[in-house]
Amino acid sequence: MLLTFLSFFYTVFAVQETNIPALRQLFYEARDNDDKAELLFKQIGNYEGREGILVAYKAGAYALKAKHGANPLNKLKNIKKATRYFSEAVQLDPDNLEIRFMRYAVEDQTPGSLGYSEHVAEDKKLLLDGLALYPKSGFTPETARIARDYLQQYCKCSEQEKQILQQVKL
Repeated sequence: MLLTFLSFFYTVFAVQETNIPALRQLFYEARDNDDKAELLFKQIGNYEGREGILVAYKAGAYALKAKHGANPLNKLKNIKKATRYFSEAVQLDPDNLEIRFMRYAVEDQTPGSLGYSEHVAEDKKLLLDGLALYPKSGFTPETARIARDYLQQYCKCSEQEKQILQQVKL
């Protein structure tokens, strides 16, 4: 019983100590920086709690390990873990647009031949719908900007979708 209490206490304390904006910035910077990717993994890779957004950042950390890794087998193992943790994060908090954006960005950049891009269309639709309703959609200003900019740069969007993105005012 004491072990259960201590585990619960640690999880609650760890969540309170986690700085989501700092993780968000680190995740963004780690995309093109091995050292930042390793730092992100050290900060969140061992997270064992049930907070959806933190599980999503854990998934993102594994995805970045896959991206920056040299060993093809380890890359595959890490993208599988990322996929599993993203699924868990979405189950924990299915309406969180930041989680959906992170999963979309990772799956969108994962080679389709690997079979780990099954949610791209679903997440893209949710993101576009959320951006169309911004600021009443649940996006924070920062995540709305990041999602809009990412979609404008990388999305294979229809003309109608491009118009939605152009109309998002932050």
